[in-house]
Amino acid sequence: MWLKSAAEDEFFKILLQQNKGDVAYNHVCRYTSLKSLFLAMKGGNHVMCSITCMNDKGETSYADKYVGYGAFANSVNSVKENNDCFILSCCNVEMEDNLTMWRLYGNDGKGVCLEYEVDLSKVDNKEFFFAPVSYGKQMNNHPSLDFVKKVRHWKDNGWCFELKRWYIWKHFFKSHLFREENEVRLLYIWTEKSPDKVEWIMDASNNIASRICLFPIACGRLPLKLTKAIVGPKCPEQASNVDQFNYMNRQTKTIPDSLFRPAISASRIEDYR
Repeated sequence: MWLKSAAEDEFFKILLQQNKGDVAYNHVCRYTSLKSLFLAMKGGNHVMCSITCMNDKGETSYADKYVGYGAFANSVNSVKENNDCFILSCCNVEMEDNLTMWRLYGNDGKGVCLEYEVDLSKVDNKEFFFAPVSYGKQMNNHPSLDFVKKVRHWKDNGWCFELKRWYIWKHFFKSHLFREENEVRLLYIWTEKSPDKVEWIMDASNNIASRICLFPIACGRLPLKLTKAIVGPKCPEQASNVDQFNYMNRQTKTIPDSLFRPAISASRIEDYR
């Protein structure tokens, strides 16, 4: 037997503390390349990449392997599933302009840190899913997944539970090795009926063909609203880039700004080795 979709979603939302009400979840930030900001401002689109070009390839199979569903990486169904699933990896806003995050995900300090305001009313748990990532405590010790495993493998007189929404929520669990990231993840499930444009790219960082989904910033469909950008501490021509991006932003009106609060600023970190 299986739970109704709404009930199963509620189960995972509680497990992941999606409704925690922490103010930090109303604002998140994301570290990315300087080129990503440029393309967003030039093209007027938010971009989400499919999970096929994620940094850590083990992410797509971690929860499957732990719970015992099996990770069928080469099956036709899994390939389609992975290409229809788009993720934006963010972190708690308290990690804005963070030295470690610059090193790991901000192109070694040469990229940007983007801050977003989260419109939780647009997180419908039908297309858009948003929650903090659950991390294990140590190797083979992930209490949340241990609970899922018990539910998944419970049997009584021939009855058992089948998690029909597992293909969605499994992407919110990660190994203990990444817990310092404090990731808050936006996931989008694309279907043939979706209004959003999908394109193919050759991902430069992983050298793999991947799909991306484009969301026009002006229409406000994405639950995230870009509110500011911080140019990294090792960005070449940092001061000039801050000035140029602010001037560009006044033309494109991508990020709200004012004379008293420019949309793009420089990192406050000065001692970066």
